[in-house]
Amino acid sequence: MPEGGQLFGFESTRVARDAIVARLVKSIQATDAIDVPFPHLVVDHFFPEPVFEALVDDLPRPESMPSASEKGWQSVAQYDGHRTSLFGELDIRNPGMWQAVEHALLDQEVEQAMVDKLIAWISPSALGRSLRREVRLDCTSAGAFFNPHTDHPVSFMKQLVYLTPPEYNNSLDTLLYAPRDPARRLSELGSAEDYQADEYHHESPHDHRLAGRIEHRPNRMFVFLRSVNSLHGFGPLQCSTPRFLIAVHRQFAE
Repeated sequence: MPEGGQLFGFESTRVARDAIVARLVKSIQATDAIDVPFPHLVVDHFFPEPVFEALVDDLPRPESMPSASEKGWQSVAQYDGHRTSLFGELDIRNPGMWQAVEHALLDQEVEQAMVDKLIAWISPSALGRSLRREVRLDCTSAGAFFNPHTDHPVSFMKQLVYLTPPEYNNSLDTLLYAPRDPARRLSELGSAEDYQADEYHHESPHDHRLAGRIEHRPNRMFVFLRSVNSLHGFGPLQCSTPRFLIAVHRQFAE
C-alpha cells in the first residue's frame, strides 16, 4: 500500500500509524503496573477497534505459517501445534496494514511508555544497552502447551497482544508461576544473574505453583520484564479454532 493510501479510514497510512501510536501510548499510560508474581502490565482495548477488527479479518491460514521446529527453535520444538512468522513473511491480503501496525508497536514512544511504567524494576545498566526488536505473529492449535519458562536471558521485555479466538475458555489464559523452592531452583540452574544456558528448556509444572493468570481477552495486551522469576506458560489449549497473538520481542543486542 503506498504511503498516501487510506488505512483504517484515515487519510493516509502515516496518519493511521500516528493515530495508533497515540492510542497505544495513552492506554499504557493509563494502566498501573502489577508486581506479583513478577512486574507486568495488562491493557484492555489496546488497538483502536477498527485496527483490531482489520487484523483479525486478515489473519493468514495457519498452515501457511512455519512450525517452531521448522524455524529451528529447539527449546520449543518439542511442543506440537505452535507456528510463528515475522510480519514480512505472512501470507495475507493487506501487508501494508500489518506493516503500519508493526511500526506502531515498535515506535519509540510506545516502548518508552512501557519502560516508564516498569522503571522501578529495571536495572540502570539495562537501560543503557542496545536492543534488537522483532514483531511476530504466533499461532497455536488445540492441544498445544508451553510449560513454565522465563524466556532467554537476552530478552529484555516481552509484549503479547491477544487476537483470537473470540470464544473464551480458561485454557487460553497465560499462566504465571512461582517456584515452589526458589533456592533449589537457582542452585540447579545457575546464578541469579543469568542462569539460562543455551540448552535451557522449559521447566516442569510440578516444580512451580500457579501464582496468577492473564485471562485471554481479544485486544488485550500483556507485557512483562524478563527476569529469573518471569515464569509463564499456557495450555494444553482446548479451543476449536487456533489462537493467534502478536508477540513483540525486545532483546539485548550484545
